[in-house]
Amino acid sequence: MKAKPFKAVLFFITFCLMINIGFSERLFAARSKNVILVLDTSLSMIGTGGAGYKSGNIFERVKESIQKYIEQLDDGDKVTFMTFDEKVKTFPTVLVDDANDKDIIKKYISMTQATGKWTNTFLMMEKVLLKANDLEKEKGGDKRQTVIVIMTDALDDPPPASKSRLDIKKVLNPYGKKDWWVYLVSFNEIKNDPRLSAVRKQFEKDLALLTKEGKVIDASGSPEKIIGKQIPEDIKKLESQRGFLSPWLIVVIVVLALLLVLFLIKRNSQLILKGVIEYWNNEVLSPYIEHFDISKRHLKNLTVGKGAGCQLNIRDYQLKSRFGLKAIREKGAIRASLLADQGVNIEFVNREAGEVLQDGDIFKVGNYTFKYLDK
Repeated sequence: MKAKPFKAVLFFITFCLMINIGFSERLFAARSKNVILVLDTSLSMIGTGGAGYKSGNIFERVKESIQKYIEQLDDGDKVTFMTFDEKVKTFPTVLVDDANDKDIIKKYISMTQATGKWTNTFLMMEKVLLKANDLEKEKGGDKRQTVIVIMTDALDDPPPASKSRLDIKKVLNPYGKKDWWVYLVSFNEIKNDPRLSAVRKQFEKDLALLTKEGKVIDASGSPEKIIGKQIPEDIKKLESQRGFLSPWLIVVIVVLALLLVLFLIKRNSQLILKGVIEYWNNEVLSPYIEHFDISKRHLKNLTVGKGAGCQLNIRDYQLKSRFGLKAIREKGAIRASLLADQGVNIEFVNREAGEVLQDGDIFKVGNYTFKYLDK
């Protein structure tokens, strides 16, 4: 292969590599998700209600943070917004396809008010896990990643008449092991509250029965940072790790594949016939010996015979059938192998017949004798 075509192939491979890197990142960076966003709407979220927590009035800040989270959703995600206090409300699930779909979810959030007197976490967990399980059972739902984000300023404060108290093991028991990503975002400072710290440890321990990716996050300082930035970044990281193939692994495979192609192209370009063929009409008493320099032709295949299509065209060659030489690689060396049409008899003079020619081989085909010189 000449230098210019080789450079052109190299440029093409490099261009394909750049395209494949971008494509692999888009293809394997994420898969569609079932996202369930759960917001505490009890009065304590606006600093009243007598629950004894110190989160203050953070409700509007939290809603703004959720809307920032919504902006980072991918097309194809399904989003379910839920609220809870003494009761649980589930809004219609929205399939994100464009900005209008995100606006619908934002509207649900904006119209939500914190008016509940109690925080029934047990009932909420029951409803949320049931919803997640139902979404997974839908057609194609098992191919979606389930993400649950629960946002509250208290872990459990049910109505006095309620007989249910938060028992995570009891709530999780029907579902077994799931590959769900569950975030419980607390707006109370956990580390300085012994009760919340103890509940957090127990919650995470019990949540491990359901999934390896269950976290309790302290968002008391900045709900905007946790909901609008940290959780989306954590999800992107998990998506990259859990993808069928990570983008970097795809890049490595593409690079290795293209290097292999480049190597094979270069190796194949070196596979050309070399040497000289001397030939003469053996039916003539004192024949004139012709020389055909194969090396100068840069051929991978040489056809010998009479007529069009023969690189070595012999006018008084008596056979209609043709034979030829083909460049092959044998034990690392490039050799010439004999090929012949059906019915063509190749008779070696200097040794027994063989497919691969050796330097000095002499053979007869029809009315001509040929001598191969490996020069």
